[in-house]
Amino acid sequence: MERRSATNITEQLLGQLVHGYRIDELLGNTKTTAIYRLTAVETVHTEPRTITVFLLPEHFPVRARKRFLERVIREAASLVGLRHPHLFPVIGYGELAGTGYPYLLMPDAQVDTLAAHLRRQGRLAPRFAVALIERVAEVLEYAHHHGRLHRGLSPARLIYNEQVGAQLTGLDFIHLVELCGIEDAPLSYTHLRTISGSFFGDAHYLAPEVVRGACLMPAPMSMRWARYFSPSSVDNPSLVFRVSCRQADGPTREQGDAPC
Repeated sequence: MERRSATNITEQLLGQLVHGYRIDELLGNTKTTAIYRLTAVETVHTEPRTITVFLLPEHFPVRARKRFLERVIREAASLVGLRHPHLFPVIGYGELAGTGYPYLLMPDAQVDTLAAHLRRQGRLAPRFAVALIERVAEVLEYAHHHGRLHRGLSPARLIYNEQVGAQLTGLDFIHLVELCGIEDAPLSYTHLRTISGSFFGDAHYLAPEVVRGACLMPAPMSMRWARYFSPSSVDNPSLVFRVSCRQADGPTREQGDAPC
């Protein structure tokens, strides 16, 4: 298989067929992902779709590429089976022919994220905020019941529209793109880095146990969350600060990973 750089692949994929759709428009990309809008080429398809393609670094050896592909396909098979009113669904997955790049197929949600809403309008009205928290708690309870963790919950991972209300995106996304377990890289904090070597999108929203690299297990939402966000729950509070500084000032910062 011929390897192509992540920079070139974003344009080269345009026009490729997948799941009865044609890749037509690049909506955005980071060092680890590219999101495209699809156009149906088969009459049986009527709903708009997007595709998130995971971009492997050119320097990755064959064994690391194989491990990454296997991880995405394995986890995607589980994500496809999850259905909840407040969970943005993954409806398909696979490997793009001739590239070795795995992908996730999703609905085309042309709506704002909560982060965009907050930038535009400021703080939420109390009634809206309470309703949003309730919906997020419901979908996290559902995800935990099915053995899935988010690990990167933030306003950028919540979308909102009038038809379905709030929906959570990016479930298990950090696990899909984390460097740890894919390649033995000479980097510090590999459990906080993506396959590109950059730190995860927003360190301000990482839970302390994620920063510590603790073994995480889904837990009932009835647990007291306050202890997760208390400074006393972090073995090394300065680590959060250092990661945040590297995110803001370091040359490897990503402008937030694309939602899956």
